[in-house]
Amino acid sequence: MDFRDTLGYEREIIPATNVDPAVTHSLIQLAKAILERVGKTANDGDSSLLSTLELMYPKQRFDLFIVGASYFVSDTRGDDANAGDCWGKPLKTLNAAVAKVVSGNGDIIYAEAATYDQVALGQYGLALSKSLMSLVFVGQGTIIKNTDVTDSGSAVRITGSRVIVRNCLIQKGETTSNNSCAVLHDSTAAPVIRGTLYDVTILCENKANHTGWKLKGANGCYAVILKDNGSGRTAVGGSAAGVGTGIDFEHAHNCVTIATKMGYLALGVVFRVDSSTNVLDATCSIDNSTIGVQLDAGTDANYLDCQVAGCGTNYVDNSGLTTNIKDGSLSYLRTSLNAIIPSASHIELIYPASGGEGVAGDFVSVNCQVSDQTHAVTDFKNYWGAPKVILPRSYVTTQWNWHGMNLVISAASKTMQMAFYKISNVYSAKVGGNAWDEHATALTVADGTKFLNGDLVWVYSTYKTDGEIMRVNGAPAANVVTVARETSNCGCAGLRWNHTTNAVGTEVMYLIRRATSPYTYERMQADTEVASVQDHLEIRWHTARLMEANTGILMRILNATDDTSVTMQSRAVYEPAYWVTT
Repeated sequence: MDFRDTLGYEREIIPATNVDPAVTHSLIQLAKAILERVGKTANDGDSSLLSTLELMYPKQRFDLFIVGASYFVSDTRGDDANAGDCWGKPLKTLNAAVAKVVSGNGDIIYAEAATYDQVALGQYGLALSKSLMSLVFVGQGTIIKNTDVTDSGSAVRITGSRVIVRNCLIQKGETTSNNSCAVLHDSTAAPVIRGTLYDVTILCENKANHTGWKLKGANGCYAVILKDNGSGRTAVGGSAAGVGTGIDFEHAHNCVTIATKMGYLALGVVFRVDSSTNVLDATCSIDNSTIGVQLDAGTDANYLDCQVAGCGTNYVDNSGLTTNIKDGSLSYLRTSLNAIIPSASHIELIYPASGGEGVAGDFVSVNCQVSDQTHAVTDFKNYWGAPKVILPRSYVTTQWNWHGMNLVISAASKTMQMAFYKISNVYSAKVGGNAWDEHATALTVADGTKFLNGDLVWVYSTYKTDGEIMRVNGAPAANVVTVARETSNCGCAGLRWNHTTNAVGTEVMYLIRRATSPYTYERMQADTEVASVQDHLEIRWHTARLMEANTGILMRILNATDDTSVTMQSRAVYEPAYWVTT
């Protein structure tokens, strides 16, 4: 899909070289007048004269026939007292040209390459508040900056709708102010929609709290694009020391970054709580940064197709939501379709599976027995047995579809209940606090915000690789998560096993069920009763369940008939993430 179609841009016009835009504009207006005199309109599209002239006109992102007036700026030859309506009488400053623009008219400002310091305009620098306007720099080497040192300032502040800036470098130009940025899309007063930055390099200053490009405001920035049109110049970067933030999606929706290189930053791109459905296209890359991409708590449905590599930490995901898809938004869309539409390329795999060449593929044995550090193994009617890992995390390293389970039952005439859980990518490791040992209920993790009251969590360590299931008992206090053992046949509280004593440094808490997220974090359940031992049972979900990369499957069972120990042999049925073919 071409994103300009989504955003409503109707025409892309190929730029010509060595053509005076003012002359070309006048010729087009003349051609339109001639066509109208002979009974045609400019929209007939059958005039070779008009088509030729269109090809000469500099490329724009809105329809040619709503283009309004043109204004011209030259830092070396201009004078703000001039009319500014041709290259022969250019204005000197960008602000003087912006003042002449009529909002909504499709006016274009052409400016010669120069360094334009907006210090005289104060805190926010160049203010682009008119809608449906373009600022196009002719030639190479243009720099827009603002050396005003007022805190929270910018070099360019855009509050108008459908504003285009093209072919320049934008930087704040100083490191004295705090919380400043080079480009600020600000929707505090009104929504900013369909804005575009073409072939624009954004420089983040060498200061920790400076930002390159920020999209903010209570009304939300919508459909703003940063795009390289083949110039190879579109980039967002900092200094070799790697400080500041490249792109801050503070309150942005449906914004797209295409063919942009980001690097040498403390934080490449951050998605904050009020941002959703933004795209980092596959043609983007982030490297040489402390953190590549950070997803804050609450940010939702952002698609991160970009290449992130060579950073201290490539991804920090604090969102707690699997709707943020990293390493492949297209893969997400494809596998979502696969979950609904049978694919011509549909195949099924099982885990564990024998290679048929001496490689074991024995079923995973799951039973209804449970025990803890001090109590012997027991099995009681209607109590869950211990969990068992059926498919380990990181076995499938791309997105995949979980179709169901293959089971073989060890006992006849038993009513068995079973529950299956996704071992999710929402997890946090032990940090400080008390030992995660038997009876412990206060577990300190690196990030307690990932867990909510009532969650089921899976506590793992290399001491107990099948882990144990606990329930979050009350809202976490900071990073301390209070857990409780589910009602147990041995009547004890807290953890079952001495994880820290036996495997210090390997303790991790995973989210496996959240009742308020019934699809993403819900368990799958089934029950069965077979007539004879070793009867085979195949369970299929009504719709294949989309699973993120590096997620796994956990299973536990209970005997609803009596206190007899019953074992199920289990295999997972799954499919890699393939494109739907027709």
